[in-house]
Order: sequence, then C-alpha cells, then structure tokens
Amino acid sequence: MDSSILLSTNALLSMAAAVVMFVVLLTRKTYPGFGFWVAGILGLALGAAMLIPGALPGTWLVRVARNALLIGGLGLILHGMLVFRGYRIHHRLEALIGLSFLAAFGYYSLDPNDLDARIVIYCLYASALSFATVAVTLRRQQADFGSNDALLALWLTVYGLLSLARIGLQLASPTSQTAFEALHGFGTFYAMVQILTVQLVTLTLISINSQRIEWEYRSSEASLRESDERLRSIGDNVPDGFVYRYELVEGQPRFDYISAGIEKTHGLKPAEVLGDAQRLFSMLTPESRNHYLEGEAISARDLSVYSGTLLFTRADGRPLWLHVQSRPHRRTDGAIAWDGVAIDITEHKKAELELAHYNARLEGLIEERTQALSQAMAQQARDRERLEYALDATHDGLWDWDLQHGVSYVNQAYARMLGYAPDELSNNTHDHWIALLHPDERESVLSQTRLLLETAGSYELEFRMLCKDGHYKWVLSRGKVVSHDQHGRPLRAVGTHIDLTVRKELELKLRETKDAAEAANQAKSSFLANMSHEIRTPLNGILGMGSLLRRTGVTDQQAAYLSKMEASGRHLLTVINDILDLSKIEAGKMELEEKPFALAHVLRAAVEVVESRAEMKGLHLSVEDSALPQALYGDPTRLTQILVNYLSNAVKFTEEGQIELTGRVMEENDHACLLRFEVRDTGIGMTDEQCARVFNAFEQADSSTTRKYGGTGLGLAITKRIAQMMGGTVGVSSASGQGSTFWLTAWLQKLSVTDDAAPQPQDEDAEATLRREFGGCKLLLTEDEPVNREVALALLEEVGLEVDIAGTGLEALTMTDKNDYAVILMDMQMPVMDGVAATRAIRANPRYKDVPILAMTANAFSQDRRSCIDAGMNDFISKPVEPSIMYSTLLTWLKNSR
Repeated sequence: MDSSILLSTNALLSMAAAVVMFVVLLTRKTYPGFGFWVAGILGLALGAAMLIPGALPGTWLVRVARNALLIGGLGLILHGMLVFRGYRIHHRLEALIGLSFLAAFGYYSLDPNDLDARIVIYCLYASALSFATVAVTLRRQQADFGSNDALLALWLTVYGLLSLARIGLQLASPTSQTAFEALHGFGTFYAMVQILTVQLVTLTLISINSQRIEWEYRSSEASLRESDERLRSIGDNVPDGFVYRYELVEGQPRFDYISAGIEKTHGLKPAEVLGDAQRLFSMLTPESRNHYLEGEAISARDLSVYSGTLLFTRADGRPLWLHVQSRPHRRTDGAIAWDGVAIDITEHKKAELELAHYNARLEGLIEERTQALSQAMAQQARDRERLEYALDATHDGLWDWDLQHGVSYVNQAYARMLGYAPDELSNNTHDHWIALLHPDERESVLSQTRLLLETAGSYELEFRMLCKDGHYKWVLSRGKVVSHDQHGRPLRAVGTHIDLTVRKELELKLRETKDAAEAANQAKSSFLANMSHEIRTPLNGILGMGSLLRRTGVTDQQAAYLSKMEASGRHLLTVINDILDLSKIEAGKMELEEKPFALAHVLRAAVEVVESRAEMKGLHLSVEDSALPQALYGDPTRLTQILVNYLSNAVKFTEEGQIELTGRVMEENDHACLLRFEVRDTGIGMTDEQCARVFNAFEQADSSTTRKYGGTGLGLAITKRIAQMMGGTVGVSSASGQGSTFWLTAWLQKLSVTDDAAPQPQDEDAEATLRREFGGCKLLLTEDEPVNREVALALLEEVGLEVDIAGTGLEALTMTDKNDYAVILMDMQMPVMDGVAATRAIRANPRYKDVPILAMTANAFSQDRRSCIDAGMNDFISKPVEPSIMYSTLLTWLKNSR
C-alpha cells in the first residue's frame, strides 16, 4: 500500500476519533480523566497528521515534534486512566519520562539517517506506556463494567506486543533509510494496527465512561430507595415534628412523602398535604414564606443544604415555630427534590424570647453599671489625684516595685526624703535599694520582706536607709502585693515610706527617760527595803523585849509604860507598812494571795487589834456577821488590813459612843459573792468636801486633824487600791459632828464549809497547844543579830521547845549535818552564808527534804517571800515577830510534819 495513503488515512481516522471524544466531552456527563483521554487522542491525531509525506519539511524539529505528540498522546491516555481510577499522580515521574524521551529521541533525530534508533526508541516508549495503561486499567477494575476494561487492556496489550516485535525486527534488519520506506512489509502492518488501536481505544474509552454513568444511575436509584425507607422510618419516630420529601415540578411544590407528625404540629392529615401542598404553605407568615422561597431558590441552584426557622399560624391562631432543614438532590428526570425534617421549637422560641427580654434588661443593667463604673473610675482618678496631693503634703514616699525584673518606681517625695533629686532615683533597681539599707538590718529586712510578700501578701517594717549626705534615716515601709502570676507568685507590689526619724529620736529620749525613772524607782524600792529592814530589826528587839518583860511580871505602872511603848512601836510598824504598800501599788507589784480562809477569823482578828484601845476610851465595839458566808477563798491578810484601817480610824476619831462592824452579801452566783462591809462610828464626822478627798494619798480631813490625831494619810488610799484589786470599791458617808460610815465591796470566791481546804477554828490558843503537845521538840534557830536571837530564844523556850542556835547560814548547815531538827527558823540576811543559800544547801540533804524551814526576817517585800519559797522554805514570819503569829505558824508546821 502506498505510504502516503496509509498515513493520510491514519491522520483522518485519528482526527475523527478526537472529534468524537470532544463531542462526548461537551454533550454528556463525563468523569475526571476523560479530558486527558480527549487530549491524548488529539495528540495521536496531530502526530499522525505530521507523518503525511510533504505535509511539513523533514527538519529535526518536525521529527521530534510529531513523535513527541504520538508518545505524549499515549502518556495522556495513561494519565487519564490514573485520574479515572483515582490514583495519586506523580507529576515528577511523568515529567522525567517525558524529558527522557525528548532527550533520547532528539539526539537521534540530529542525523536523519538514524531512523532505526528513532523507531526503537518510539516503540520502546509506546509499548511501555501501553502496558502501564493496561496495568492501571485492570488493577482497579469495576465489576459492573469490567468487559470494557478487558477490551481496552486487550487492544493496548496487542499494540504493545507489536511495538516490541517491531523493535526486534528493526534491530535484526536495519535497512530502511526513511520513515516512509519503513512502512513496507511489517511496517505497513504495524501502521494499520496503530490506526485500528486508536479507533478501538477511542470507542472503548467512550464505552467505559458510559458504563460508569449507568452504574452511578443504578446506585443512585438504590440510594433513593434506601433514603426513602430511612425517611419513613425516621418520620414515624420524630416526637415533635415531621419528616418529608418535597420537590418542585414545573415550578410547583409537591410533597412525595410527609410523616404523621404534621397532624400534631399543624392539625393537618398527611393525605391533605400530599394532595395539596398549598394547605401547608398558606399557614406560613408572609415574612417566613419569603424567607423560605429565597432559601429554596439558593438551595436548588447550588444543591446546598437549606436550614431555617419558619413561623406558622395554626388554625386556632396560635403561633408555631419550626426549625426546617433539608438536603436537595437532582433526580434522573432533572427535577430537584429535598429530603428534610421539621422540628417544633415553639417552646424553645418562647424561651429565646424570654431570654431576649432578660438580655435586654441585662443590657440595660450593664449600661447602668457601665455608667456607674465610669463614674467610679472618674472618682478614682480624682481620689488618685487627691492622694498624690496628700502624699506631697505629708512628704510620704510612694514606691511601685516590679518584683519580676527587680526595678521600682519612686515618687519625688521618696527621693527628697533621702536627700536625692527625683531623677537620681528614676531607675531605682532592687540592688540599689539593698545598698541603701543599714548593714546591721539588711539581711533581716530582705528576708522579712520576701517572706511577708510571699505569705501574707503585705508587710509593715521599720528600718534605716542611707541618705545622700551619709547619715541614716528611720522609715516605716508599708507594702502590699497587687498582682500575681498564674502560679501565685507575686509580680508587683506598691507601698509607702514614712520618715520616722523624729519619732525614733523621741522614742529614744522617752526610753532613756523611762530607764532613768525605772532606775530611780528601783533605787527607791531598794532604799525602802533597806529602810524597812533596818527599822524592823531593832523594832523587833524593842517589841520582843517588851513582850518578854511583860511575861516576867510587872507593876501596873510598868504595864502602862510597856503598853505605851508597844503602841508606839506598832504605830511605827504601821507607818512603815503603809509606806511599803504604797510603794508596791505605785510600782504595780502588789499581788493578792489566793487561799481558803474563815471570814469569822478575819473579822475577829481585825477587832482584836483595836479592842484594847476601844476599851480604854470606853467605846462599845460590836460585830454583825450572821448574814455572811464563812468559808471563802481569797486574801485574808489584805481584807484584815482594810478592816483594821477602818476600825483604827473609827477608834481614833471617836471619843464616846459606839463602833459597829457589819457585813452583808450584795450579789452572788454559784462560784463567788460580792460582799459589803461597813464600819459605822459616832465620831467627829466630815464635811462633803473632806469626804471627796479622804481616799487620796497623803490626805486627811484637814491639817488640824493631823496635828491632833496623827497619821500619814496613806491608809485609806491603800485601802481603796486593795478593794479595787478585789473587784470592788470603797466609799464614805458622813456629816460633820454626826459620825461616819466607811464601806467597801469585794468579790470573793465561795468554798463549801465541808471542803478539806477550808480553815478550821482553833479550839485552844497555839501557845498552850505547843507547850502541851510539842514540849521538848528540838528546833534550830538561825539568827545573827544578838537581840533578835535572844527574843526568839526566850519565846521558844517559853513553850518548852529545845532550841539550838546558829549565827550564820554556814553554821546552820554544819549543825544539820550532825543533828536532827523538827523545824528550822531561818533568818534571811546573815554574814558568810545568807538564809536562801543555806536553805538550798540543807534541802540537798535527804534527811531534810521534808523538814519545815520557816523564814523569819525583816525583809517585807513579796519578792523576798518568793525567794524564800523558791529556795525551799515552807512559810514566812515577818519581823517584828508577833508571838501569837510565831506560835500559830510553828504549831501548823509541827502538826503537818508529824
């Protein structure tokens, strides 16, 4: 066959195949990849046209271009099949294959006589692309249109095998000189197969696309049937709404299906709506109808989901809100249908309306709060301005500390306080602040500041800071953390510095003044203690010798002299005691005892003190205590002191008549009672002015009273302070010339009369009991003063006690090592070893662990008593020694140590 005719026929048929493919692409539904097939067939057609003899000059470019179109056409068919099957396209690999062909074919096209090499390269690439397309076609073969896949694979397999055969023949007999000579013999057959392959591949590809359309149609019909079944199943189970299938036929709405829920929502039966869709659409409000029609048009145009909220009006006039959502799909006949669901959201809408109402109210409230906040912020700005003015006026420093970066801002007053210009501390780092701290306080201030900021969140410290001129100022630093990080660590603190230098200087002066006052007070106390001791010691000898003298038997005149001597001595003792008590009160060192006592004993003891003086003046002295409790707990000594003071004054200022001591309960509870004692006399009385100041220290009615009756004016002042310490008070009612009534109140704890701790009355005086029951008991008397030692020895031997004498504490210690004693009487102040040291040493001896040791000393302060008790002594007998008190104390401890 003539090569021109064959090649022309190939070009025409290939072009016709390309036109057919292009028409299909334009007129029918196609799938991804079909466009590449069209391009591939067109490439084969153009390549074939360029092979027609005389059509184009036989240049190198023409030779490369026509074979590139032929191989490119096969490559596009392969690419289209990859896309059609859904494979991932490797564009780099495709480009590499194309470039390799162009490089090889272009090289051998440089010499027109290298036809054999060009045929081999062409056939090699043609067979490779054909077999690759076969592999892709059969790898993902669809069962529903597999026959076309097999046909395509067959045509391309045959073509590929023939291409390989031609390579073999061409290599075996390389005799052709031109492309047209190569069409003789097997070349002619190969050209006809290539023509036939293009036509068969074109028809097969069109058939594959058509079969896929049919397969998708059948799948769509099945899906529609399944969708319809699901729709009906869902529609039967929608609780508050209905499902439907709705379509537009020639622009008119029609329901294919609607569930029974429409009867509940609209009061319409499904059959009524299926027959006439307008029954449902007429219930839409105009606004909702327009909204739906606009949304329906968009959904039909874009095949997009419609979603909206529509308002219907029921037949009874009640509103009905439905949320409608539907998905459109195009049917095979071109009609648009929607499958949708409508949910009754009327209650939800009502809640939304209520919520909107509440939101409106909330927005109004927020607006009000915003205005209030704006006003508050404006007020805050004004307050800040006032604060800045106030800080400037008070010269207080303000600081703002960035704890994270160690930098702090300070105001002008802060800088001026330390003598700096404001710009000198404008970038005040933490290290600079540390350098300004006093070295003695630096570590303490840093640790306290950090600890307080991390724990309490605020601090208040006083410390010294270095001024620019080199001296230190005291400042009060107050700070507070105002922001933290997410882990709770402090980030920022603000505070103030207040200059305390003037206050600290005043405090120092005040402290020095206080120390001087305390030293003076201590000196006064020491002086009073020494004075008391120095007066009590000889007074003990005077009163003691007088008592001993009285016991030897005296005349009446001598007895009178002794009474006056003893009265003078006791008056001196009273003065000393009053001075000491006032000193204790002023120093805040007076303390009350807490022990059980019998109130009858206290009253009797107070009366006994003044009884002889009252008899000497012919005064009648009476006591009324029948309404008082007898067993109490408190300080009987101080209560006795008050009553003795009142009774002594009554005897002193009453020349004739009577004196009456009465007591009664003013108030009581389960544990305590408030008692009121009164001493009423028929003496000289006082004016109101005198009554107003009689309880002041160093005060008496007037100076003539002092001259006539004597006294220091301290007793009543002391009485008032003791009564106040007992929770009560004092007072007086009087008229000049008509007598006076002095009273006091005191809270005392109650005791049961059967309590073991309650004091028991003495049936016999202590002196007689000692003589009878303990005569011959051995005692140790430790006393360094000869007169006091003689008095004590005589009093002890008077009741039959056997007494050893030690002049110092060291002698007493030696004698206790050699002898056993029932009781030890110990003076406090002695040479060599005092009574406290001696007592401690004696207590170290196991034999004297429980032997009573009684202090007998002229030291009259409470701290002296505590020193005795702390050293191991059991009791305390004050000098001047009252024989009855000494005998009573000895009797108590001798009985306890049996």
